[in-house]
Amino acid sequence: MKNFFCIFSATLSFLLLHAQYKVQFIVKEKTAIHHDSIYITGTFNNWDSTANKTYLMRPYGANEKSIILNLTAGPLRYKFTRGSWLGVEKQNYGDEVPDRIIPITRDTTIRDSEGRWASARIISTAYYKLGRLDSALPYAIKLTKINGLNWPEGRTAYANNLLADIYSAMGEREKTFAYYRSALSKGFDFLGASSNEGIARLFRKEGRIDSALFYARRG
Repeated sequence: MKNFFCIFSATLSFLLLHAQYKVQFIVKEKTAIHHDSIYITGTFNNWDSTANKTYLMRPYGANEKSIILNLTAGPLRYKFTRGSWLGVEKQNYGDEVPDRIIPITRDTTIRDSEGRWASARIISTAYYKLGRLDSALPYAIKLTKINGLNWPEGRTAYANNLLADIYSAMGEREKTFAYYRSALSKGFDFLGASSNEGIARLFRKEGRIDSALFYARRG
């Protein structure tokens, strides 16, 4: 009898440990620009950060995406991405979002909301530094349109500076000036220095040395 209970207890523990539960994840997107592709990744899929359609969330409600997964009982850590770590979710001011952690003990529905994505800033900057201006441009434009929703003016000035840098490299003089001046209007000294230096470079290229020196000194 004692052996029977030992075997029964071990079998029950094994079944509980390997039990599968149906878990529905629902995420509400709070960004000003909504995205077609949101993926979930975590310990359940070895932190797969690729655009794996198995973990692509589907439209659900207003500004919401959802996915239903069969998951093993136990603690779960997960995040939301746009198909790579370059597009991982971020907090409102660009800080990292800690791993979301929940215990899986039964069939359940989990509701989350995300603040922002890293992708537009990081991808645009990366393409710009690689000289792939046509690829950098749409992401930079998207970045300048993210306003409101606690999007601080310092980040808006950064976006305008980045777009001005791209237009400058493309030879778009008027657009370059417009975005540098827009960045300057935000009044952030550390970003204003970059804007002034950018304008000084433009005037230097045009041979307008006095104007170039004026903006260089301001920078």
